[in-house]
Amino acid sequence: MPVTHPTPRERFKLTVAHKQPDRPPVNIWPTPEIRAKLEHHFERRLGNCSIEEALEIDFRGVNPVPIAAAVASREPLNAVNRTTEGGVYQDVVSKPLAWIKTLEDVARYAPARDPKAFDFSGIPEACRAAQPFVRTFGNYGIFDLVNGLGARGMGIEDLLCGMTTEDPVILALIEKHLDHDYRYCQAGLEAGNGEIEILAIGEDCGHQQGLLFPPAFFKGFFAPRLKRFVDLAHRHGAACLMHSCGAVREIISTLIEDVGLDVLQACQPEAKGMEPAGLKRDFGDRITFSGMLGLQKTLVHGTVQDCRREAERLVTIIGKNGGYIFEPTNSITKDVPLENVLAVYEVATGKDLL
Repeated sequence: MPVTHPTPRERFKLTVAHKQPDRPPVNIWPTPEIRAKLEHHFERRLGNCSIEEALEIDFRGVNPVPIAAAVASREPLNAVNRTTEGGVYQDVVSKPLAWIKTLEDVARYAPARDPKAFDFSGIPEACRAAQPFVRTFGNYGIFDLVNGLGARGMGIEDLLCGMTTEDPVILALIEKHLDHDYRYCQAGLEAGNGEIEILAIGEDCGHQQGLLFPPAFFKGFFAPRLKRFVDLAHRHGAACLMHSCGAVREIISTLIEDVGLDVLQACQPEAKGMEPAGLKRDFGDRITFSGMLGLQKTLVHGTVQDCRREAERLVTIIGKNGGYIFEPTNSITKDVPLENVLAVYEVATGKDLL
């Protein structure tokens, strides 16, 4: 009798229910350079350049189409491309929201995700076309106060200072930004009509050594605002996944107990307090972790065998009894050897990829 495996959707539902799937769900973040290398490898080896098919990626995005006529009232983002060993990256060299100084300026500001600027009518067909995969709506730029309004908007120092001092202009800007993001997510989930499994949002809360703000401030300021998005996802039968870089161990209990978050993504193993086995031991029965495949050490500098051992540890220890999605903590940069990428996905999928 042939062996039957769960569909990607079934695998994901077992995982977030903390039940053992056949293997952890698998995802990938390729930079353009790595995507091109993988496509060339699979075209030559399999006659098919689809990395999603070759790597058995369990997730597919379903998103609206921008309406070309919609124009946001913001200064253009002034950024320059810088080439490093890891690839080409964008450095922001201006503050496109620095003009917002008064409540009148906030009233003139048009957030990028005004739902009126998007056509959601194609989402039902996109959901049907993406079966049997896990349908994901949103991205890590939704919510995203620290990066979206801060680092890529008015400047992170001004934003954080305005938050902590309760500056009325900053608070009004934040609420307008979040209200538009919320209504954008609401429109997408309503269009999905119960066929979307994940609402993806993001908020970077940490750096390599700790949090960007005290845990009590996160609990009072961020948690109730994040909970609004989590509750929205749950009302539509979806799990909510939040991306956060950095050392965020100190707020994981808050994310579980006060926010109700289903999936925490990134979980950088190199950051302070983010050792995967410890996270699994202390929180793994109450939240699903996604990521943990670090990009600062083993994948870049390790041998193929080093990478295999790291992947096996994640699959067998962190993936035990569910609660784990296998993926890198961020985009795989071009300085990661192709054979290392293939090695970790061989372990995760059980396929011969090299």
